[in-house]
Amino acid sequence: MTAVLWKHVRVFRGSQELGEAERAEAAQHLKHVRSFSTLAVSMVKTPEKSEEIRKQLEVSFDCVKSLRFRDRQSPDSAPDLHWQDVVFTLRRSLGKDDFVRMNLPAEFWNKYDVPESIKEPLRKYIDQFESFYRDGVGLYLYGGVGVGKTSAAIAVAQVVRSLAHPVLFVTVSDLREMTRNRIDFDEGLTFLDRCKRVDFLVLDNVREEDAKEMYIGALALEDLIRHRAAAKRPTVVTSRMCFNELDNALPGFGTIAHASCVFLEVTGRNRRSTKQAELKTRLNSVVKKGM
Repeated sequence: MTAVLWKHVRVFRGSQELGEAERAEAAQHLKHVRSFSTLAVSMVKTPEKSEEIRKQLEVSFDCVKSLRFRDRQSPDSAPDLHWQDVVFTLRRSLGKDDFVRMNLPAEFWNKYDVPESIKEPLRKYIDQFESFYRDGVGLYLYGGVGVGKTSAAIAVAQVVRSLAHPVLFVTVSDLREMTRNRIDFDEGLTFLDRCKRVDFLVLDNVREEDAKEMYIGALALEDLIRHRAAAKRPTVVTSRMCFNELDNALPGFGTIAHASCVFLEVTGRNRRSTKQAELKTRLNSVVKKGM
């Protein structure tokens, strides 16, 4: 496990003397920044305690994220709040608890395959993820049946989770059933609420038929992606619908997706057909051995 700390901290600008409350807030901020460095070094030196240290780091990072500082640029201007750009990036291996919390299908826990047609743009998206994340930019992956749209989305989701961001995967049909049957994600938190609030959402298999559904239909899907776009929370959408088909079937959803997602077409062979051929070959092999 490796920990990488990247920080660029602007505490105060200008020559105005800080008030007592501001000095205390700055001291708290610097305390947590120092703890990052100390804990990151400890993680490298004591790998057996890495999980415990990771949790301490996440707590410390949450504290830093909650801080806001007054920026007095001139004696005549009112104090403004400005964001402190302190980014802690923790790459780690994922385990069962992560996959369950992400609501990830078990078939993707240990293996996923990124389609060749979008490997390069996905790599660029991941390389620049913190920038895309701050701007709330997601992905819209579209293409034919079985070309690997879901697999590609999950590949990105797992990388994002390894960077310590909360991630949720859900198909539109499953979200509909959970809403209809009032199944909660956590006590007092519905799956739909979790979809709105989670840092990074994969919304799988958006279909033309969704426009006519009573539960999680056109209006609900539009409200969901609008809520996330307004809060600058990235969403990855997978669908068979291309630009024009999406705009015709779900115009409100499509308008917001165009403004908040990079559209990528996934092409290639139908992997389900290939897998079926492999299973038949395997069965035939077993039958011959049995004879």
